[in-house]
This record gives sequence, structure tokens and C-alpha cells, in this order.
Amino acid sequence: PKANNINLQTGGDVIHVPKSGTSVVYLPLVHRMSLLQCEGDDEYLPSLITYNDQNDYIHVPLIRKEWLASIKEQLKINDTPESGVILGFGQEQDFEIYLGGVENFSAENLVYFDSSGQILRQSHGVNGGGFILFNAPKGLNSVVAVPVGKQKIYTQLIPVDDLSVAIVNFRL
Repeated sequence: PKANNINLQTGGDVIHVPKSGTSVVYLPLVHRMSLLQCEGDDEYLPSLITYNDQNDYIHVPLIRKEWLASIKEQLKINDTPESGVILGFGQEQDFEIYLGGVENFSAENLVYFDSSGQILRQSHGVNGGGFILFNAPKGLNSVVAVPVGKQKIYTQLIPVDDLSVAIVNFRL
């Protein structure tokens, strides 16, 4: 855990999370999806996270700059202008990820990783692991998760910019 400051869409003040990594904040129940911004620093990237106001807690992962850069370097992924990064997690089942409404999105820009952050060289993510969509177009994007072997899909909308990592969580 690391201390950080978080800005919630539903709250006016900046919330300071101490080094323990836990902070209790009581929010109004407004029955909607909301956004929070997590500040970055020399070691961690700033992030933008969607959350449901009805959830009992909000998990705010901190993404190391070095980790994300090493994956890009290892896989030789180049930056595309006017794009950003979407990083997500899948829980309870293996899954496939798609970027909805984006034609010709290169499969080379989609990376799956396991629960320890190691790259998976396969066509789907694993329970407890996650994914990275490099070079996602700036603006509002639809991330689609499909549990492997199931007839159901899950989707989340997330705004993407080139200044922060957009983070989504799927409970499949």
C-alpha cells in the first residue's frame, strides 16, 4: 500500500488515503456509475477509474510506470497519437476482451497478464488476472468482456485520455 490522493466525482474534497492503503469515506447513494481520479507521482501513473456508487468498497490499484513501460518495450508496442491506455481486471472466470465500436484495432495492442502481472501469451485472460489495451482511441470507449465458454457479455464505458490510465474491473 501507498499513500495517495483521490478525487471522486460525487465528492467535493480530495480524499487522502494514508500509507495503510485504506480510507473510509461515506458517500451519498445516488445509484449511478461514477468516476474517480487517482493522482500519479514519480513511481505511479495517474489513473481514472469507473465505480458504482452502490458498491460497498472501491478498489483503486496503483499502476507502476516501470511495469507498464517494460511490457510496451518487451512487446515492441509503439505509441499511436491521440490514444491512451485501458487497463482492466477480470475476476471469477477466464475471459476475452474486445474494444467495442473500434474497427481495425490491432490484436498486438491487447495484452493479457496473470495475477502477478506476468504477460500471458494466449488469446484470453485468466481469473484474477487482467488486460491492457494500448493505443485505445481518446474519448469514450466501450470495453467488452466475454467469459470463456459462456453466452454472456459484460461491458463498461470508460473515458480515455493520454494523461492517465483508464481502469476497469469486471466481476464475471
